[in-house]
This record gives sequence, structure tokens and C-alpha cells, in this order.
Amino acid sequence: MLAQVDHIPDSLIPWVCDGRWWMRSASYQNSAITVCGVPLPEIVEHLRVVYDEPVCVQMISDGLWAPLLGLFSAQPCVEWFGTMLALGLDLRVLGPDRYRRYLQALRTADQWSGARLEISAEANLLRLGIRPSRPELPRNAKQWDHSIEYGRTEYLIECKALSSGNLDGNFDHVLQRFENLGVEHQRDGLVDGLLCFSPWMLRAMEEYRVQLFYESMLPEFTEELTRTLSVSRPDGIARRVGRFGQLSIRQCHRDDGFLGRWETCGYESLPIHRMRRLMTILGDATDNFTHAGAGEPRRIVMVWTGKNYLAPAGVARFIESSVGQVFRLRGTRLKVDPRRLGFDHGVLVGDRNGFDLAGWRTDSAEFRLADVEMPIALLNALSSWRYHAQIDSTSSS
Repeated sequence: MLAQVDHIPDSLIPWVCDGRWWMRSASYQNSAITVCGVPLPEIVEHLRVVYDEPVCVQMISDGLWAPLLGLFSAQPCVEWFGTMLALGLDLRVLGPDRYRRYLQALRTADQWSGARLEISAEANLLRLGIRPSRPELPRNAKQWDHSIEYGRTEYLIECKALSSGNLDGNFDHVLQRFENLGVEHQRDGLVDGLLCFSPWMLRAMEEYRVQLFYESMLPEFTEELTRTLSVSRPDGIARRVGRFGQLSIRQCHRDDGFLGRWETCGYESLPIHRMRRLMTILGDATDNFTHAGAGEPRRIVMVWTGKNYLAPAGVARFIESSVGQVFRLRGTRLKVDPRRLGFDHGVLVGDRNGFDLAGWRTDSAEFRLADVEMPIALLNALSSWRYHAQIDSTSSS
């Protein structure tokens, strides 16, 4: 889900007010600049179909300026620039006839991530020489996203994107800021810090949209935490951090050469929240195969959890027990190899009897369970999709 805000920061207004991002950088017209070997103007041509002037103006007025910032800036240091380049590469492979059905979803906050995953799957299948089709079912019927035939076997593909949710997303911002300030506070000696959130803070993290929380709440939190740190001593006394909670600092007696522990309390651990949502989304995926019909097609579920969303250590058993229990209640099995857990997104493969965790992808490798009957070329096509892209180092500006 895209971050959505109720206003545009004043510093961005001169950049985005007219909606014509392709006029902001001469590099967009320079065919000598390439991305993965593709001339940049060809990528821009397809991105302009999705994000033309009227669409950009509307998205900006709706508070959806984050992806557009990447296009308007044309700066590699802006994360969204690389994200949009990768999207443009996939759109170019699909062509207008195929990506026309994704236009509306790519312009909305709640559908962007799901559409992005579907586009990546379709583009990589086309790169492999496979032309996926859509299921021929009534519009209101539960259905999967792509049907393909590969190696005389029919595959049904369902794509799911898992939102981090307000609470997890806002907590990530708070925790990162807390830990960064904690590092600065330990210049004169190692100490442990414990931040206990107030009930108000927990409600704010749950209710505020992530971008709005980042802009309106995080500066105040930073100011209050900095003030409290300036008067704190390692005496274990809880000191108020504005309306956000209480901070206590203790002397660190460990002699291991590392920084002290800076921890929070009052909020349930992130993996639990995330795994609960993963259980729900995998259950929804199985429902979308309800009308698969006769025969023995292989079901494939792609799940995008987001970068570094699930830590590999300690969650494999949780997936097998908790997620597996939910699947068993649905008459479905789920098998997990704990050695194959990674971070970014997964590909589940199964038949009418269930799914196997076929490949949970990291930035450095793709994994495959030996007992999953799926051509490795097809698995790699689905599990190695590109979320970010960058200008080739050999390009001239």
C-alpha cells in the first residue's frame, strides 16, 4: 500500500505542481542513457501512459506524491526513482494492450503493490516466452491472476502483496529513530535504554497513516526524546518523553564491545503481527482457486511481503505451526523448509491437495525445495522479479 498524506510538503510544490515530470530532466530524452540495456526514453514512454499530466495532478491532490517524487527528481539517490524505473521496464515488456488493465490500480494507494506484483509476474513470464492469460470467469467470481501452460502442465498463478499496516510501519520509523539517537547518546559509555510507549502513542501508531505519522508525529517524538536524553542519567529512573511514553537508562555492564541494548515495550513483537497477516493472505489465496475446475493444474501463489519484512531466524517453526494449522483447517497442507526462509517475497507451489514453500527469495539468492515438482526456469522467472532498477554504469549523461 502506498503512503498517503493530506498535504504536499511546501518544498515539493515547485517540483510537482504541473504534473509534467518528463520535462524535469534532460536525461529522460537521452537515448544514450540505458537501464538494464534499455534506452531510458523507451521506459519513459510507457511510464507516461500510466502517469500522464492529468493523472499526476490528481494523484498529487489526493496526497499520493511519493512515487511521483521519484519521477520528478530523476535522482538515483531517491528510492522511488529506481522503483519506477523497474516498473517501466516491466511495462515495456507487457506493452499497452496488456498493461491497460492495470492503469487504475497503479494510480491508487491500496492497489498499487498488488498490481506491481502481478505486472512483474506477467513480464517475467513473457521474458521466458510464456504468454499468460486471464481466467474466463464472471467478474464477481473469486479468481486467480494468470493461467499458463509450461512443459505440458497447466499452472494457475495468484499474486498477493502484504501491506505492513499502519502500526508496523509507524513502529519501524519510531524504532529506527530511537536506536539512532541511542547510538549518539553512548559516546561517553555504554548504556541500555528502555522506551515504554504510552497508550496514546500506541493509538497514534495504529490510527495514523504511515506518511502522515512520519511527517507530523516523528519530528515531535524526535524533539521530546532528544530533550529527555539530554537530562537522563544511567540510574534506571523512568523519565517522561512527552506524550509518547517513558524512557529509563541503565548502565551497561556487558563487556562484549558492542553497543548497549535500546529496546521498547508496550508493543507486541513485529513478527507476530506480520505472520498473522501472512496467514490471512495465504488463506485468501487458496479461496481464489475455488473455481479452478477439473484436472490437476498446479497452483502457484506469489507473496510479496516487502523488503526485510520477515526475519528468517525463528519464524520457520511459527509458519509451520500457526500458518500450517490454518491451512489444515481448510483441508490444505503447508510445508516449510526452515533453511529456505529469506526476506523479500515467496513463491508457493501446490496442487489441489495443498502448497509447498517453493522459494522464498532474498536479495542474494533464490531457493527451491528439492521435492517440489516445478521447472526451475519457471520458478526463477517468478521468484527473481526486479523491484528496483538503476541506470547502467556504462551510460553517458
